[in-house]
Amino acid sequence: MQIKVTMDSGKDYIVVMHIEDFVRMMKNQMGVVVNGFVKVSEGLVINPSHVASVEVIR
Repeated sequence: MQIKVTMDSGKDYIVVMHIEDFVRMMKNQMGVVVNGFVKVSEGLVINPSHVASVEVIR
């Protein structure tokens, strides 16, 4: 599954993973959005607190 991650800067990234897995990666153990760097895929590290939207690409 491909998802498009849009950052608050307007930059878009295409990531190949299930949206549920992506959302799980963006939160800590208490369910709060991480405010730090998270490696999403090879060559892509983002700060989840700057994600504006996530959508599934069909």
